[in-house]
Amino acid sequence: MYTAHTPQWADAAHTLINLTWVHDTLGEIPFGASPNDIELHGRELFAKALAGDFGTVAEYVPPIKTPEQIKKELTDAVQQHLDNTAKTRGYDGILSLASYATSTNPTFSAEGQAGVVWRDAVWAYCYQVLADVQTNNRPVPTAEALIAELPTIAWP
Repeated sequence: MYTAHTPQWADAAHTLINLTWVHDTLGEIPFGASPNDIELHGRELFAKALAGDFGTVAEYVPPIKTPEQIKKELTDAVQQHLDNTAKTRGYDGILSLASYATSTNPTFSAEGQAGVVWRDAVWAYCYQVLADVQTNNRPVPTAEALIAELPTIAWP
């Protein structure tokens, strides 16, 4: 016989239930119950929790991201966007594209200069968004929403 309490989904996909298992010997222990657990007790605890034997399974609550995590997530997405855009013209990334700004080849030089101007505008916009988020002047955008707001490159 299993006893547990405070079941809550551990993920948005509802594949794992966190609960407090009241173990006969060990007492109360936090436990992640899974329908695919290699141990029978894990599968049975999941089934009983899902059936409501330990109360209603509370919805998943995503962890609150720290300001550092938000900044890293957004700046990583912006960097990837810069690199991917440069790759559409055959460059290795934005750094490669920008390095051609001083090329003696007029085509490469023009594309490189466009890349430098665009990169600067993108980062200026990104850091303004981050400052606005930090001062509560706007909500935290998703990475996709931020990318959609960024300036676009003006290829020559």
